[in-house]
Order: sequence, then C-alpha cells, then structure tokens
Amino acid sequence: MLRSNQISCIDNSTFTGLSSVRLLSLYDNRISSIAPGAFSTLHSLSTINLLSNPYVCDCQLAWLGQWLKKTRVVSGNPRCQRPAFLKEIPIQDVATPDFTCDGEPVSHSASLFVSIHIFGKLRRLHVKYC
Repeated sequence: MLRSNQISCIDNSTFTGLSSVRLLSLYDNRISSIAPGAFSTLHSLSTINLLSNPYVCDCQLAWLGQWLKKTRVVSGNPRCQRPAFLKEIPIQDVATPDFTCDGEPVSHSASLFVSIHIFGKLRRLHVKYC
C-alpha cells in the first residue's frame, strides 16, 4: 500500500522486480503523471486503486486512458483534474485527441526512495517527484 504518501508521479521502472504484487493502492497521493509501461512488470496484479490523485490528462497520460479501457484490475474511475476542460472526466472516457500537450517545458524532478515489505522481503521503490 502506497496510499497517502504524497507521491507525485510514477516512473516506468518504479515497480521493477515486484512481479508478485497483487494489490496496489496509490489512492490519495499527488500523482499527476504515470509513465507509459509503469505497471507492465506487475504480472500478478489483480487490483489497483488510482483514485484521488490530481491527474494532468495531457499527451503523456494518453496511454493510461487506453490501458484503463483494456484492463480489468482498476478499482473505480480515476479522473482528470487538469486541463480545466477535462476536470472530473474519468481518464478512460477522454477521447485520444483530447490528450494534448501545449508545449510547456517539462518540470525538473527530484527522487525519493520508498521502502516497503512485500511477502517478507524488503523492496526499495524509486518514486519520482515531479
């Protein structure tokens, strides 16, 4: 469980080596962006909670809309918070052309390592703060 940890974005290598994780709760963080393929190593995943995060539904998050339509592991309907014209629309309901980027520079990021115990083994996650 990584809920309520002020995580702001998920890198595509965040969950590397955690293929046995079945339940992942990212509820109530500050996640605005999730890198393409971020969940691809979670082969045993049966439930993921992505609710209550301020997602920026731009071109970098378009892949998630498609993934949410295909997968059956998501609990609830995570919603866009920005841009304003997509506010509160479920990410999977946003039309692909509406996931646009306006050319603003990508913000610099810092990193945090989060340690969690999974099945008695200590795992270190690289969590990127945007």
